[in-house]
Amino acid sequence: MMLLLHCAPRLSDLVKLGPGNLVNIDGVDCLSFKPQKTQSVTVTVPLHPNLRAAIDSTTTGDQTFLITAFGNPHSPKAFGNKIAGWRKEAGITESVSAHGLRKTVGINMAGNGATEYQLMAALGHTTPKVTEVYTRAARRNLLSFEAAAKSTLGKIIHSKENKDDNND
Repeated sequence: MMLLLHCAPRLSDLVKLGPGNLVNIDGVDCLSFKPQKTQSVTVTVPLHPNLRAAIDSTTTGDQTFLITAFGNPHSPKAFGNKIAGWRKEAGITESVSAHGLRKTVGINMAGNGATEYQLMAALGHTTPKVTEVYTRAARRNLLSFEAAAKSTLGKIIHSKENKDDNND
């Protein structure tokens, strides 16, 4: 879960991440990998202290962080099924998936001011068109909140209710 939250890899990349993906760049510990889908780019994200702690406190394999009970790497499909099982056990709706979490991370980044090009770098996209899905959703939320804040109807109704209450 920590890898998904902090790095937002695709499931096909998640199961391949391991100790070999840990790098130090100018004194900053990072996780770096080439996404299977877009091999032409490299995703490099700073290793958040909480992610480092999760990695350090979890039994991992020599090649991958996520391993089966037998110490082998997971296949994307098998690990996707595992996530679905955990989700079902926890009573979480079926619409929640690894990709859904990836999308949520992207929307959260965009909602907190990340540009399309920053999102491209963090999520391994090669074109802004793909990243627009995340920025559009974040912008829509922000626009909705801003629009709701501009409505004065609630003030008028509450003002009228207060006057009626005072006249009782």
